[in-house]
Amino acid sequence: MASVVVGTAAASSSTSLSTKRRGLRPSRRTLRGAAAAAVAFTAAAASSSTAALGAFSFASAPALTYGAARKGALQGAVDRRRPARAAAKKAAGKKTKVAGDEAGAGSSRTPISGLKVGQELEGTVVQWFFPGGITVDVGATAEGFLEVEEFRDGFPTGTIADTFKPGETIKVRALDLEDYTIAESAKFHLTMRSGDLTRPKRYVGEGIADVTPFLKAQPEDWFDGEVTLMSTWAVFVKVSSPETGKPFVGIVYKEEFRPGSDFENQVIRGGPCRVRVKEVDTECRRLLLTMRDVGDEPPKPEPPAPEEQK
Repeated sequence: MASVVVGTAAASSSTSLSTKRRGLRPSRRTLRGAAAAAVAFTAAAASSSTAALGAFSFASAPALTYGAARKGALQGAVDRRRPARAAAKKAAGKKTKVAGDEAGAGSSRTPISGLKVGQELEGTVVQWFFPGGITVDVGATAEGFLEVEEFRDGFPTGTIADTFKPGETIKVRALDLEDYTIAESAKFHLTMRSGDLTRPKRYVGEGIADVTPFLKAQPEDWFDGEVTLMSTWAVFVKVSSPETGKPFVGIVYKEEFRPGSDFENQVIRGGPCRVRVKEVDTECRRLLLTMRDVGDEPPKPEPPAPEEQK
């Protein structure tokens, strides 16, 4: 792997995502969908169709990435998809079949055109989309999508599966009524954040994202970036190339947040993020960033305790 480390230590890429869940066995259809997603992701990464994809590699997020999901490569790789949806609909006391923007004859569902941005809604969690978010039934003619970065004020805490359970009732607000989400069944976005709902347009890069100009960045060089999206383990920050000025989305792992700052409680999509280059991977077109000062390395994780002798 062609990788260049800027500074004194390589960035850890041990953070990964897993589709395994306790007590679940993926169906053949799910496995085929995951395999197809991996192939689609590899092809997308090779062409670097978005800057977010250019920032990823299987080393940092094997197979399941939000960037790939936003390009439609991950819509089938979901745990307990049908049972979760059916259970959620039953719990909400509503019909299990929902599609389109027009309610059927005698339906009590609200058309999407009848929703308003900022409207407070009560909904039922339908399913997980790793690692992008969850779909929620709010009684409309289509489900809403709650992105990870809209789970709470600041950085999301806990995994998607630990935070929300299918069938659980939650309170949300309508964030926008855009027709496109990463979930086929969802036709608008939701939020659980407080305060202003103003957000920048979701960033999608154009053409091939070139990471090589960042090879010339020095450890003491700082870049003013913009948070484009989040996962439960990192934020993704758009920075400008030091040579061409073209945007590239890099990864800031949670461990690389600036110590002592209130960034974790204040971060929001579209918000500012001042970073340095920590590692440049030209082979996978991945850019690892840090908010820490030069020489301030994150503490190494404690080794696992040896198993007790029986």
